[in-house]
Amino acid sequence: MTVKNQYFMKDKKAQIYLKMHRGTDDDGFPRGEKYYPISSAPVWCYTRQLSQQNVTYSYLRGVSETRMFVFNHYGNVEVYDLIRYNGNWYRITRTDTQDDYNSDLFVYVENAVGGYLPKDSEIQPYTPGIWENR
Repeated sequence: MTVKNQYFMKDKKAQIYLKMHRGTDDDGFPRGEKYYPISSAPVWCYTRQLSQQNVTYSYLRGVSETRMFVFNHYGNVEVYDLIRYNGNWYRITRTDTQDDYNSDLFVYVENAVGGYLPKDSEIQPYTPGIWENR
């Protein structure tokens, strides 16, 4: 839920990791998921916990959103990508832009728990241009 003409002061830093399948095995199945950061360092963002009302609405839709992030526009950020913020992992449940313009990107997340937490072997180093080849 975005508010028109509201400025979101981006005073925090978080890292977005894109979920990608790199190659296939001998049978043609994807090898495994790898997570690539979109930049060499965390990016500036605005973030806040969702109100209890918004948490309840998301729960009624079948997801358990807990937090919202606002980033400058980044292409190719999709559902199931991950965000690392303040030592915690979050799984993206939906993304939104305001009026379909290349302005702020609103990202709603749930806590990444259990099988959604990436293993150390799945986290890859920053590779310039990787997200354009998604």
